[in-house]
Amino acid sequence: MVDELMRIVQPRYENAVEFALTNRVVLARSESGIGVDIGLAAFPYEQAAFRRLQRVEFRDGLTLPIVGPEDLLVMKVFAGRPHDWFDVRGLLIRQFGKLDWSIVEGVLPGLLELIEEPERFDRLIAERDQIAAEFG
Repeated sequence: MVDELMRIVQPRYENAVEFALTNRVVLARSESGIGVDIGLAAFPYEQAAFRRLQRVEFRDGLTLPIVGPEDLLVMKVFAGRPHDWFDVRGLLIRQFGKLDWSIVEGVLPGLLELIEEPERFDRLIAERDQIAAEFG
């Protein structure tokens, strides 16, 4: 599957296939140069997120499945890099009042326990509360 995907996307890095198989994510670039991460579902949470995919038409009848905002939020907090937290804030603002927190609260604490970073959930809630104070 990764080999097929690499025939239709532009990889962002050398050794893209090896990276994808090791990390279960294809790091690609769109025709316009925007970075696109394509996750390869394997674990129960990823399979559940896959069942919640939303299909979005991008151009000329090209429809791609994308994760919903709740799953994107979970993935960004789990990754936890500085730019992910920037994305988290933007997502919380853009989706203010629309997120189904039962999905986030149902899965994220357990995932964060696996990587021994449970405090990230507290940081997320603090971000959510701050945005609610600013925009609510």
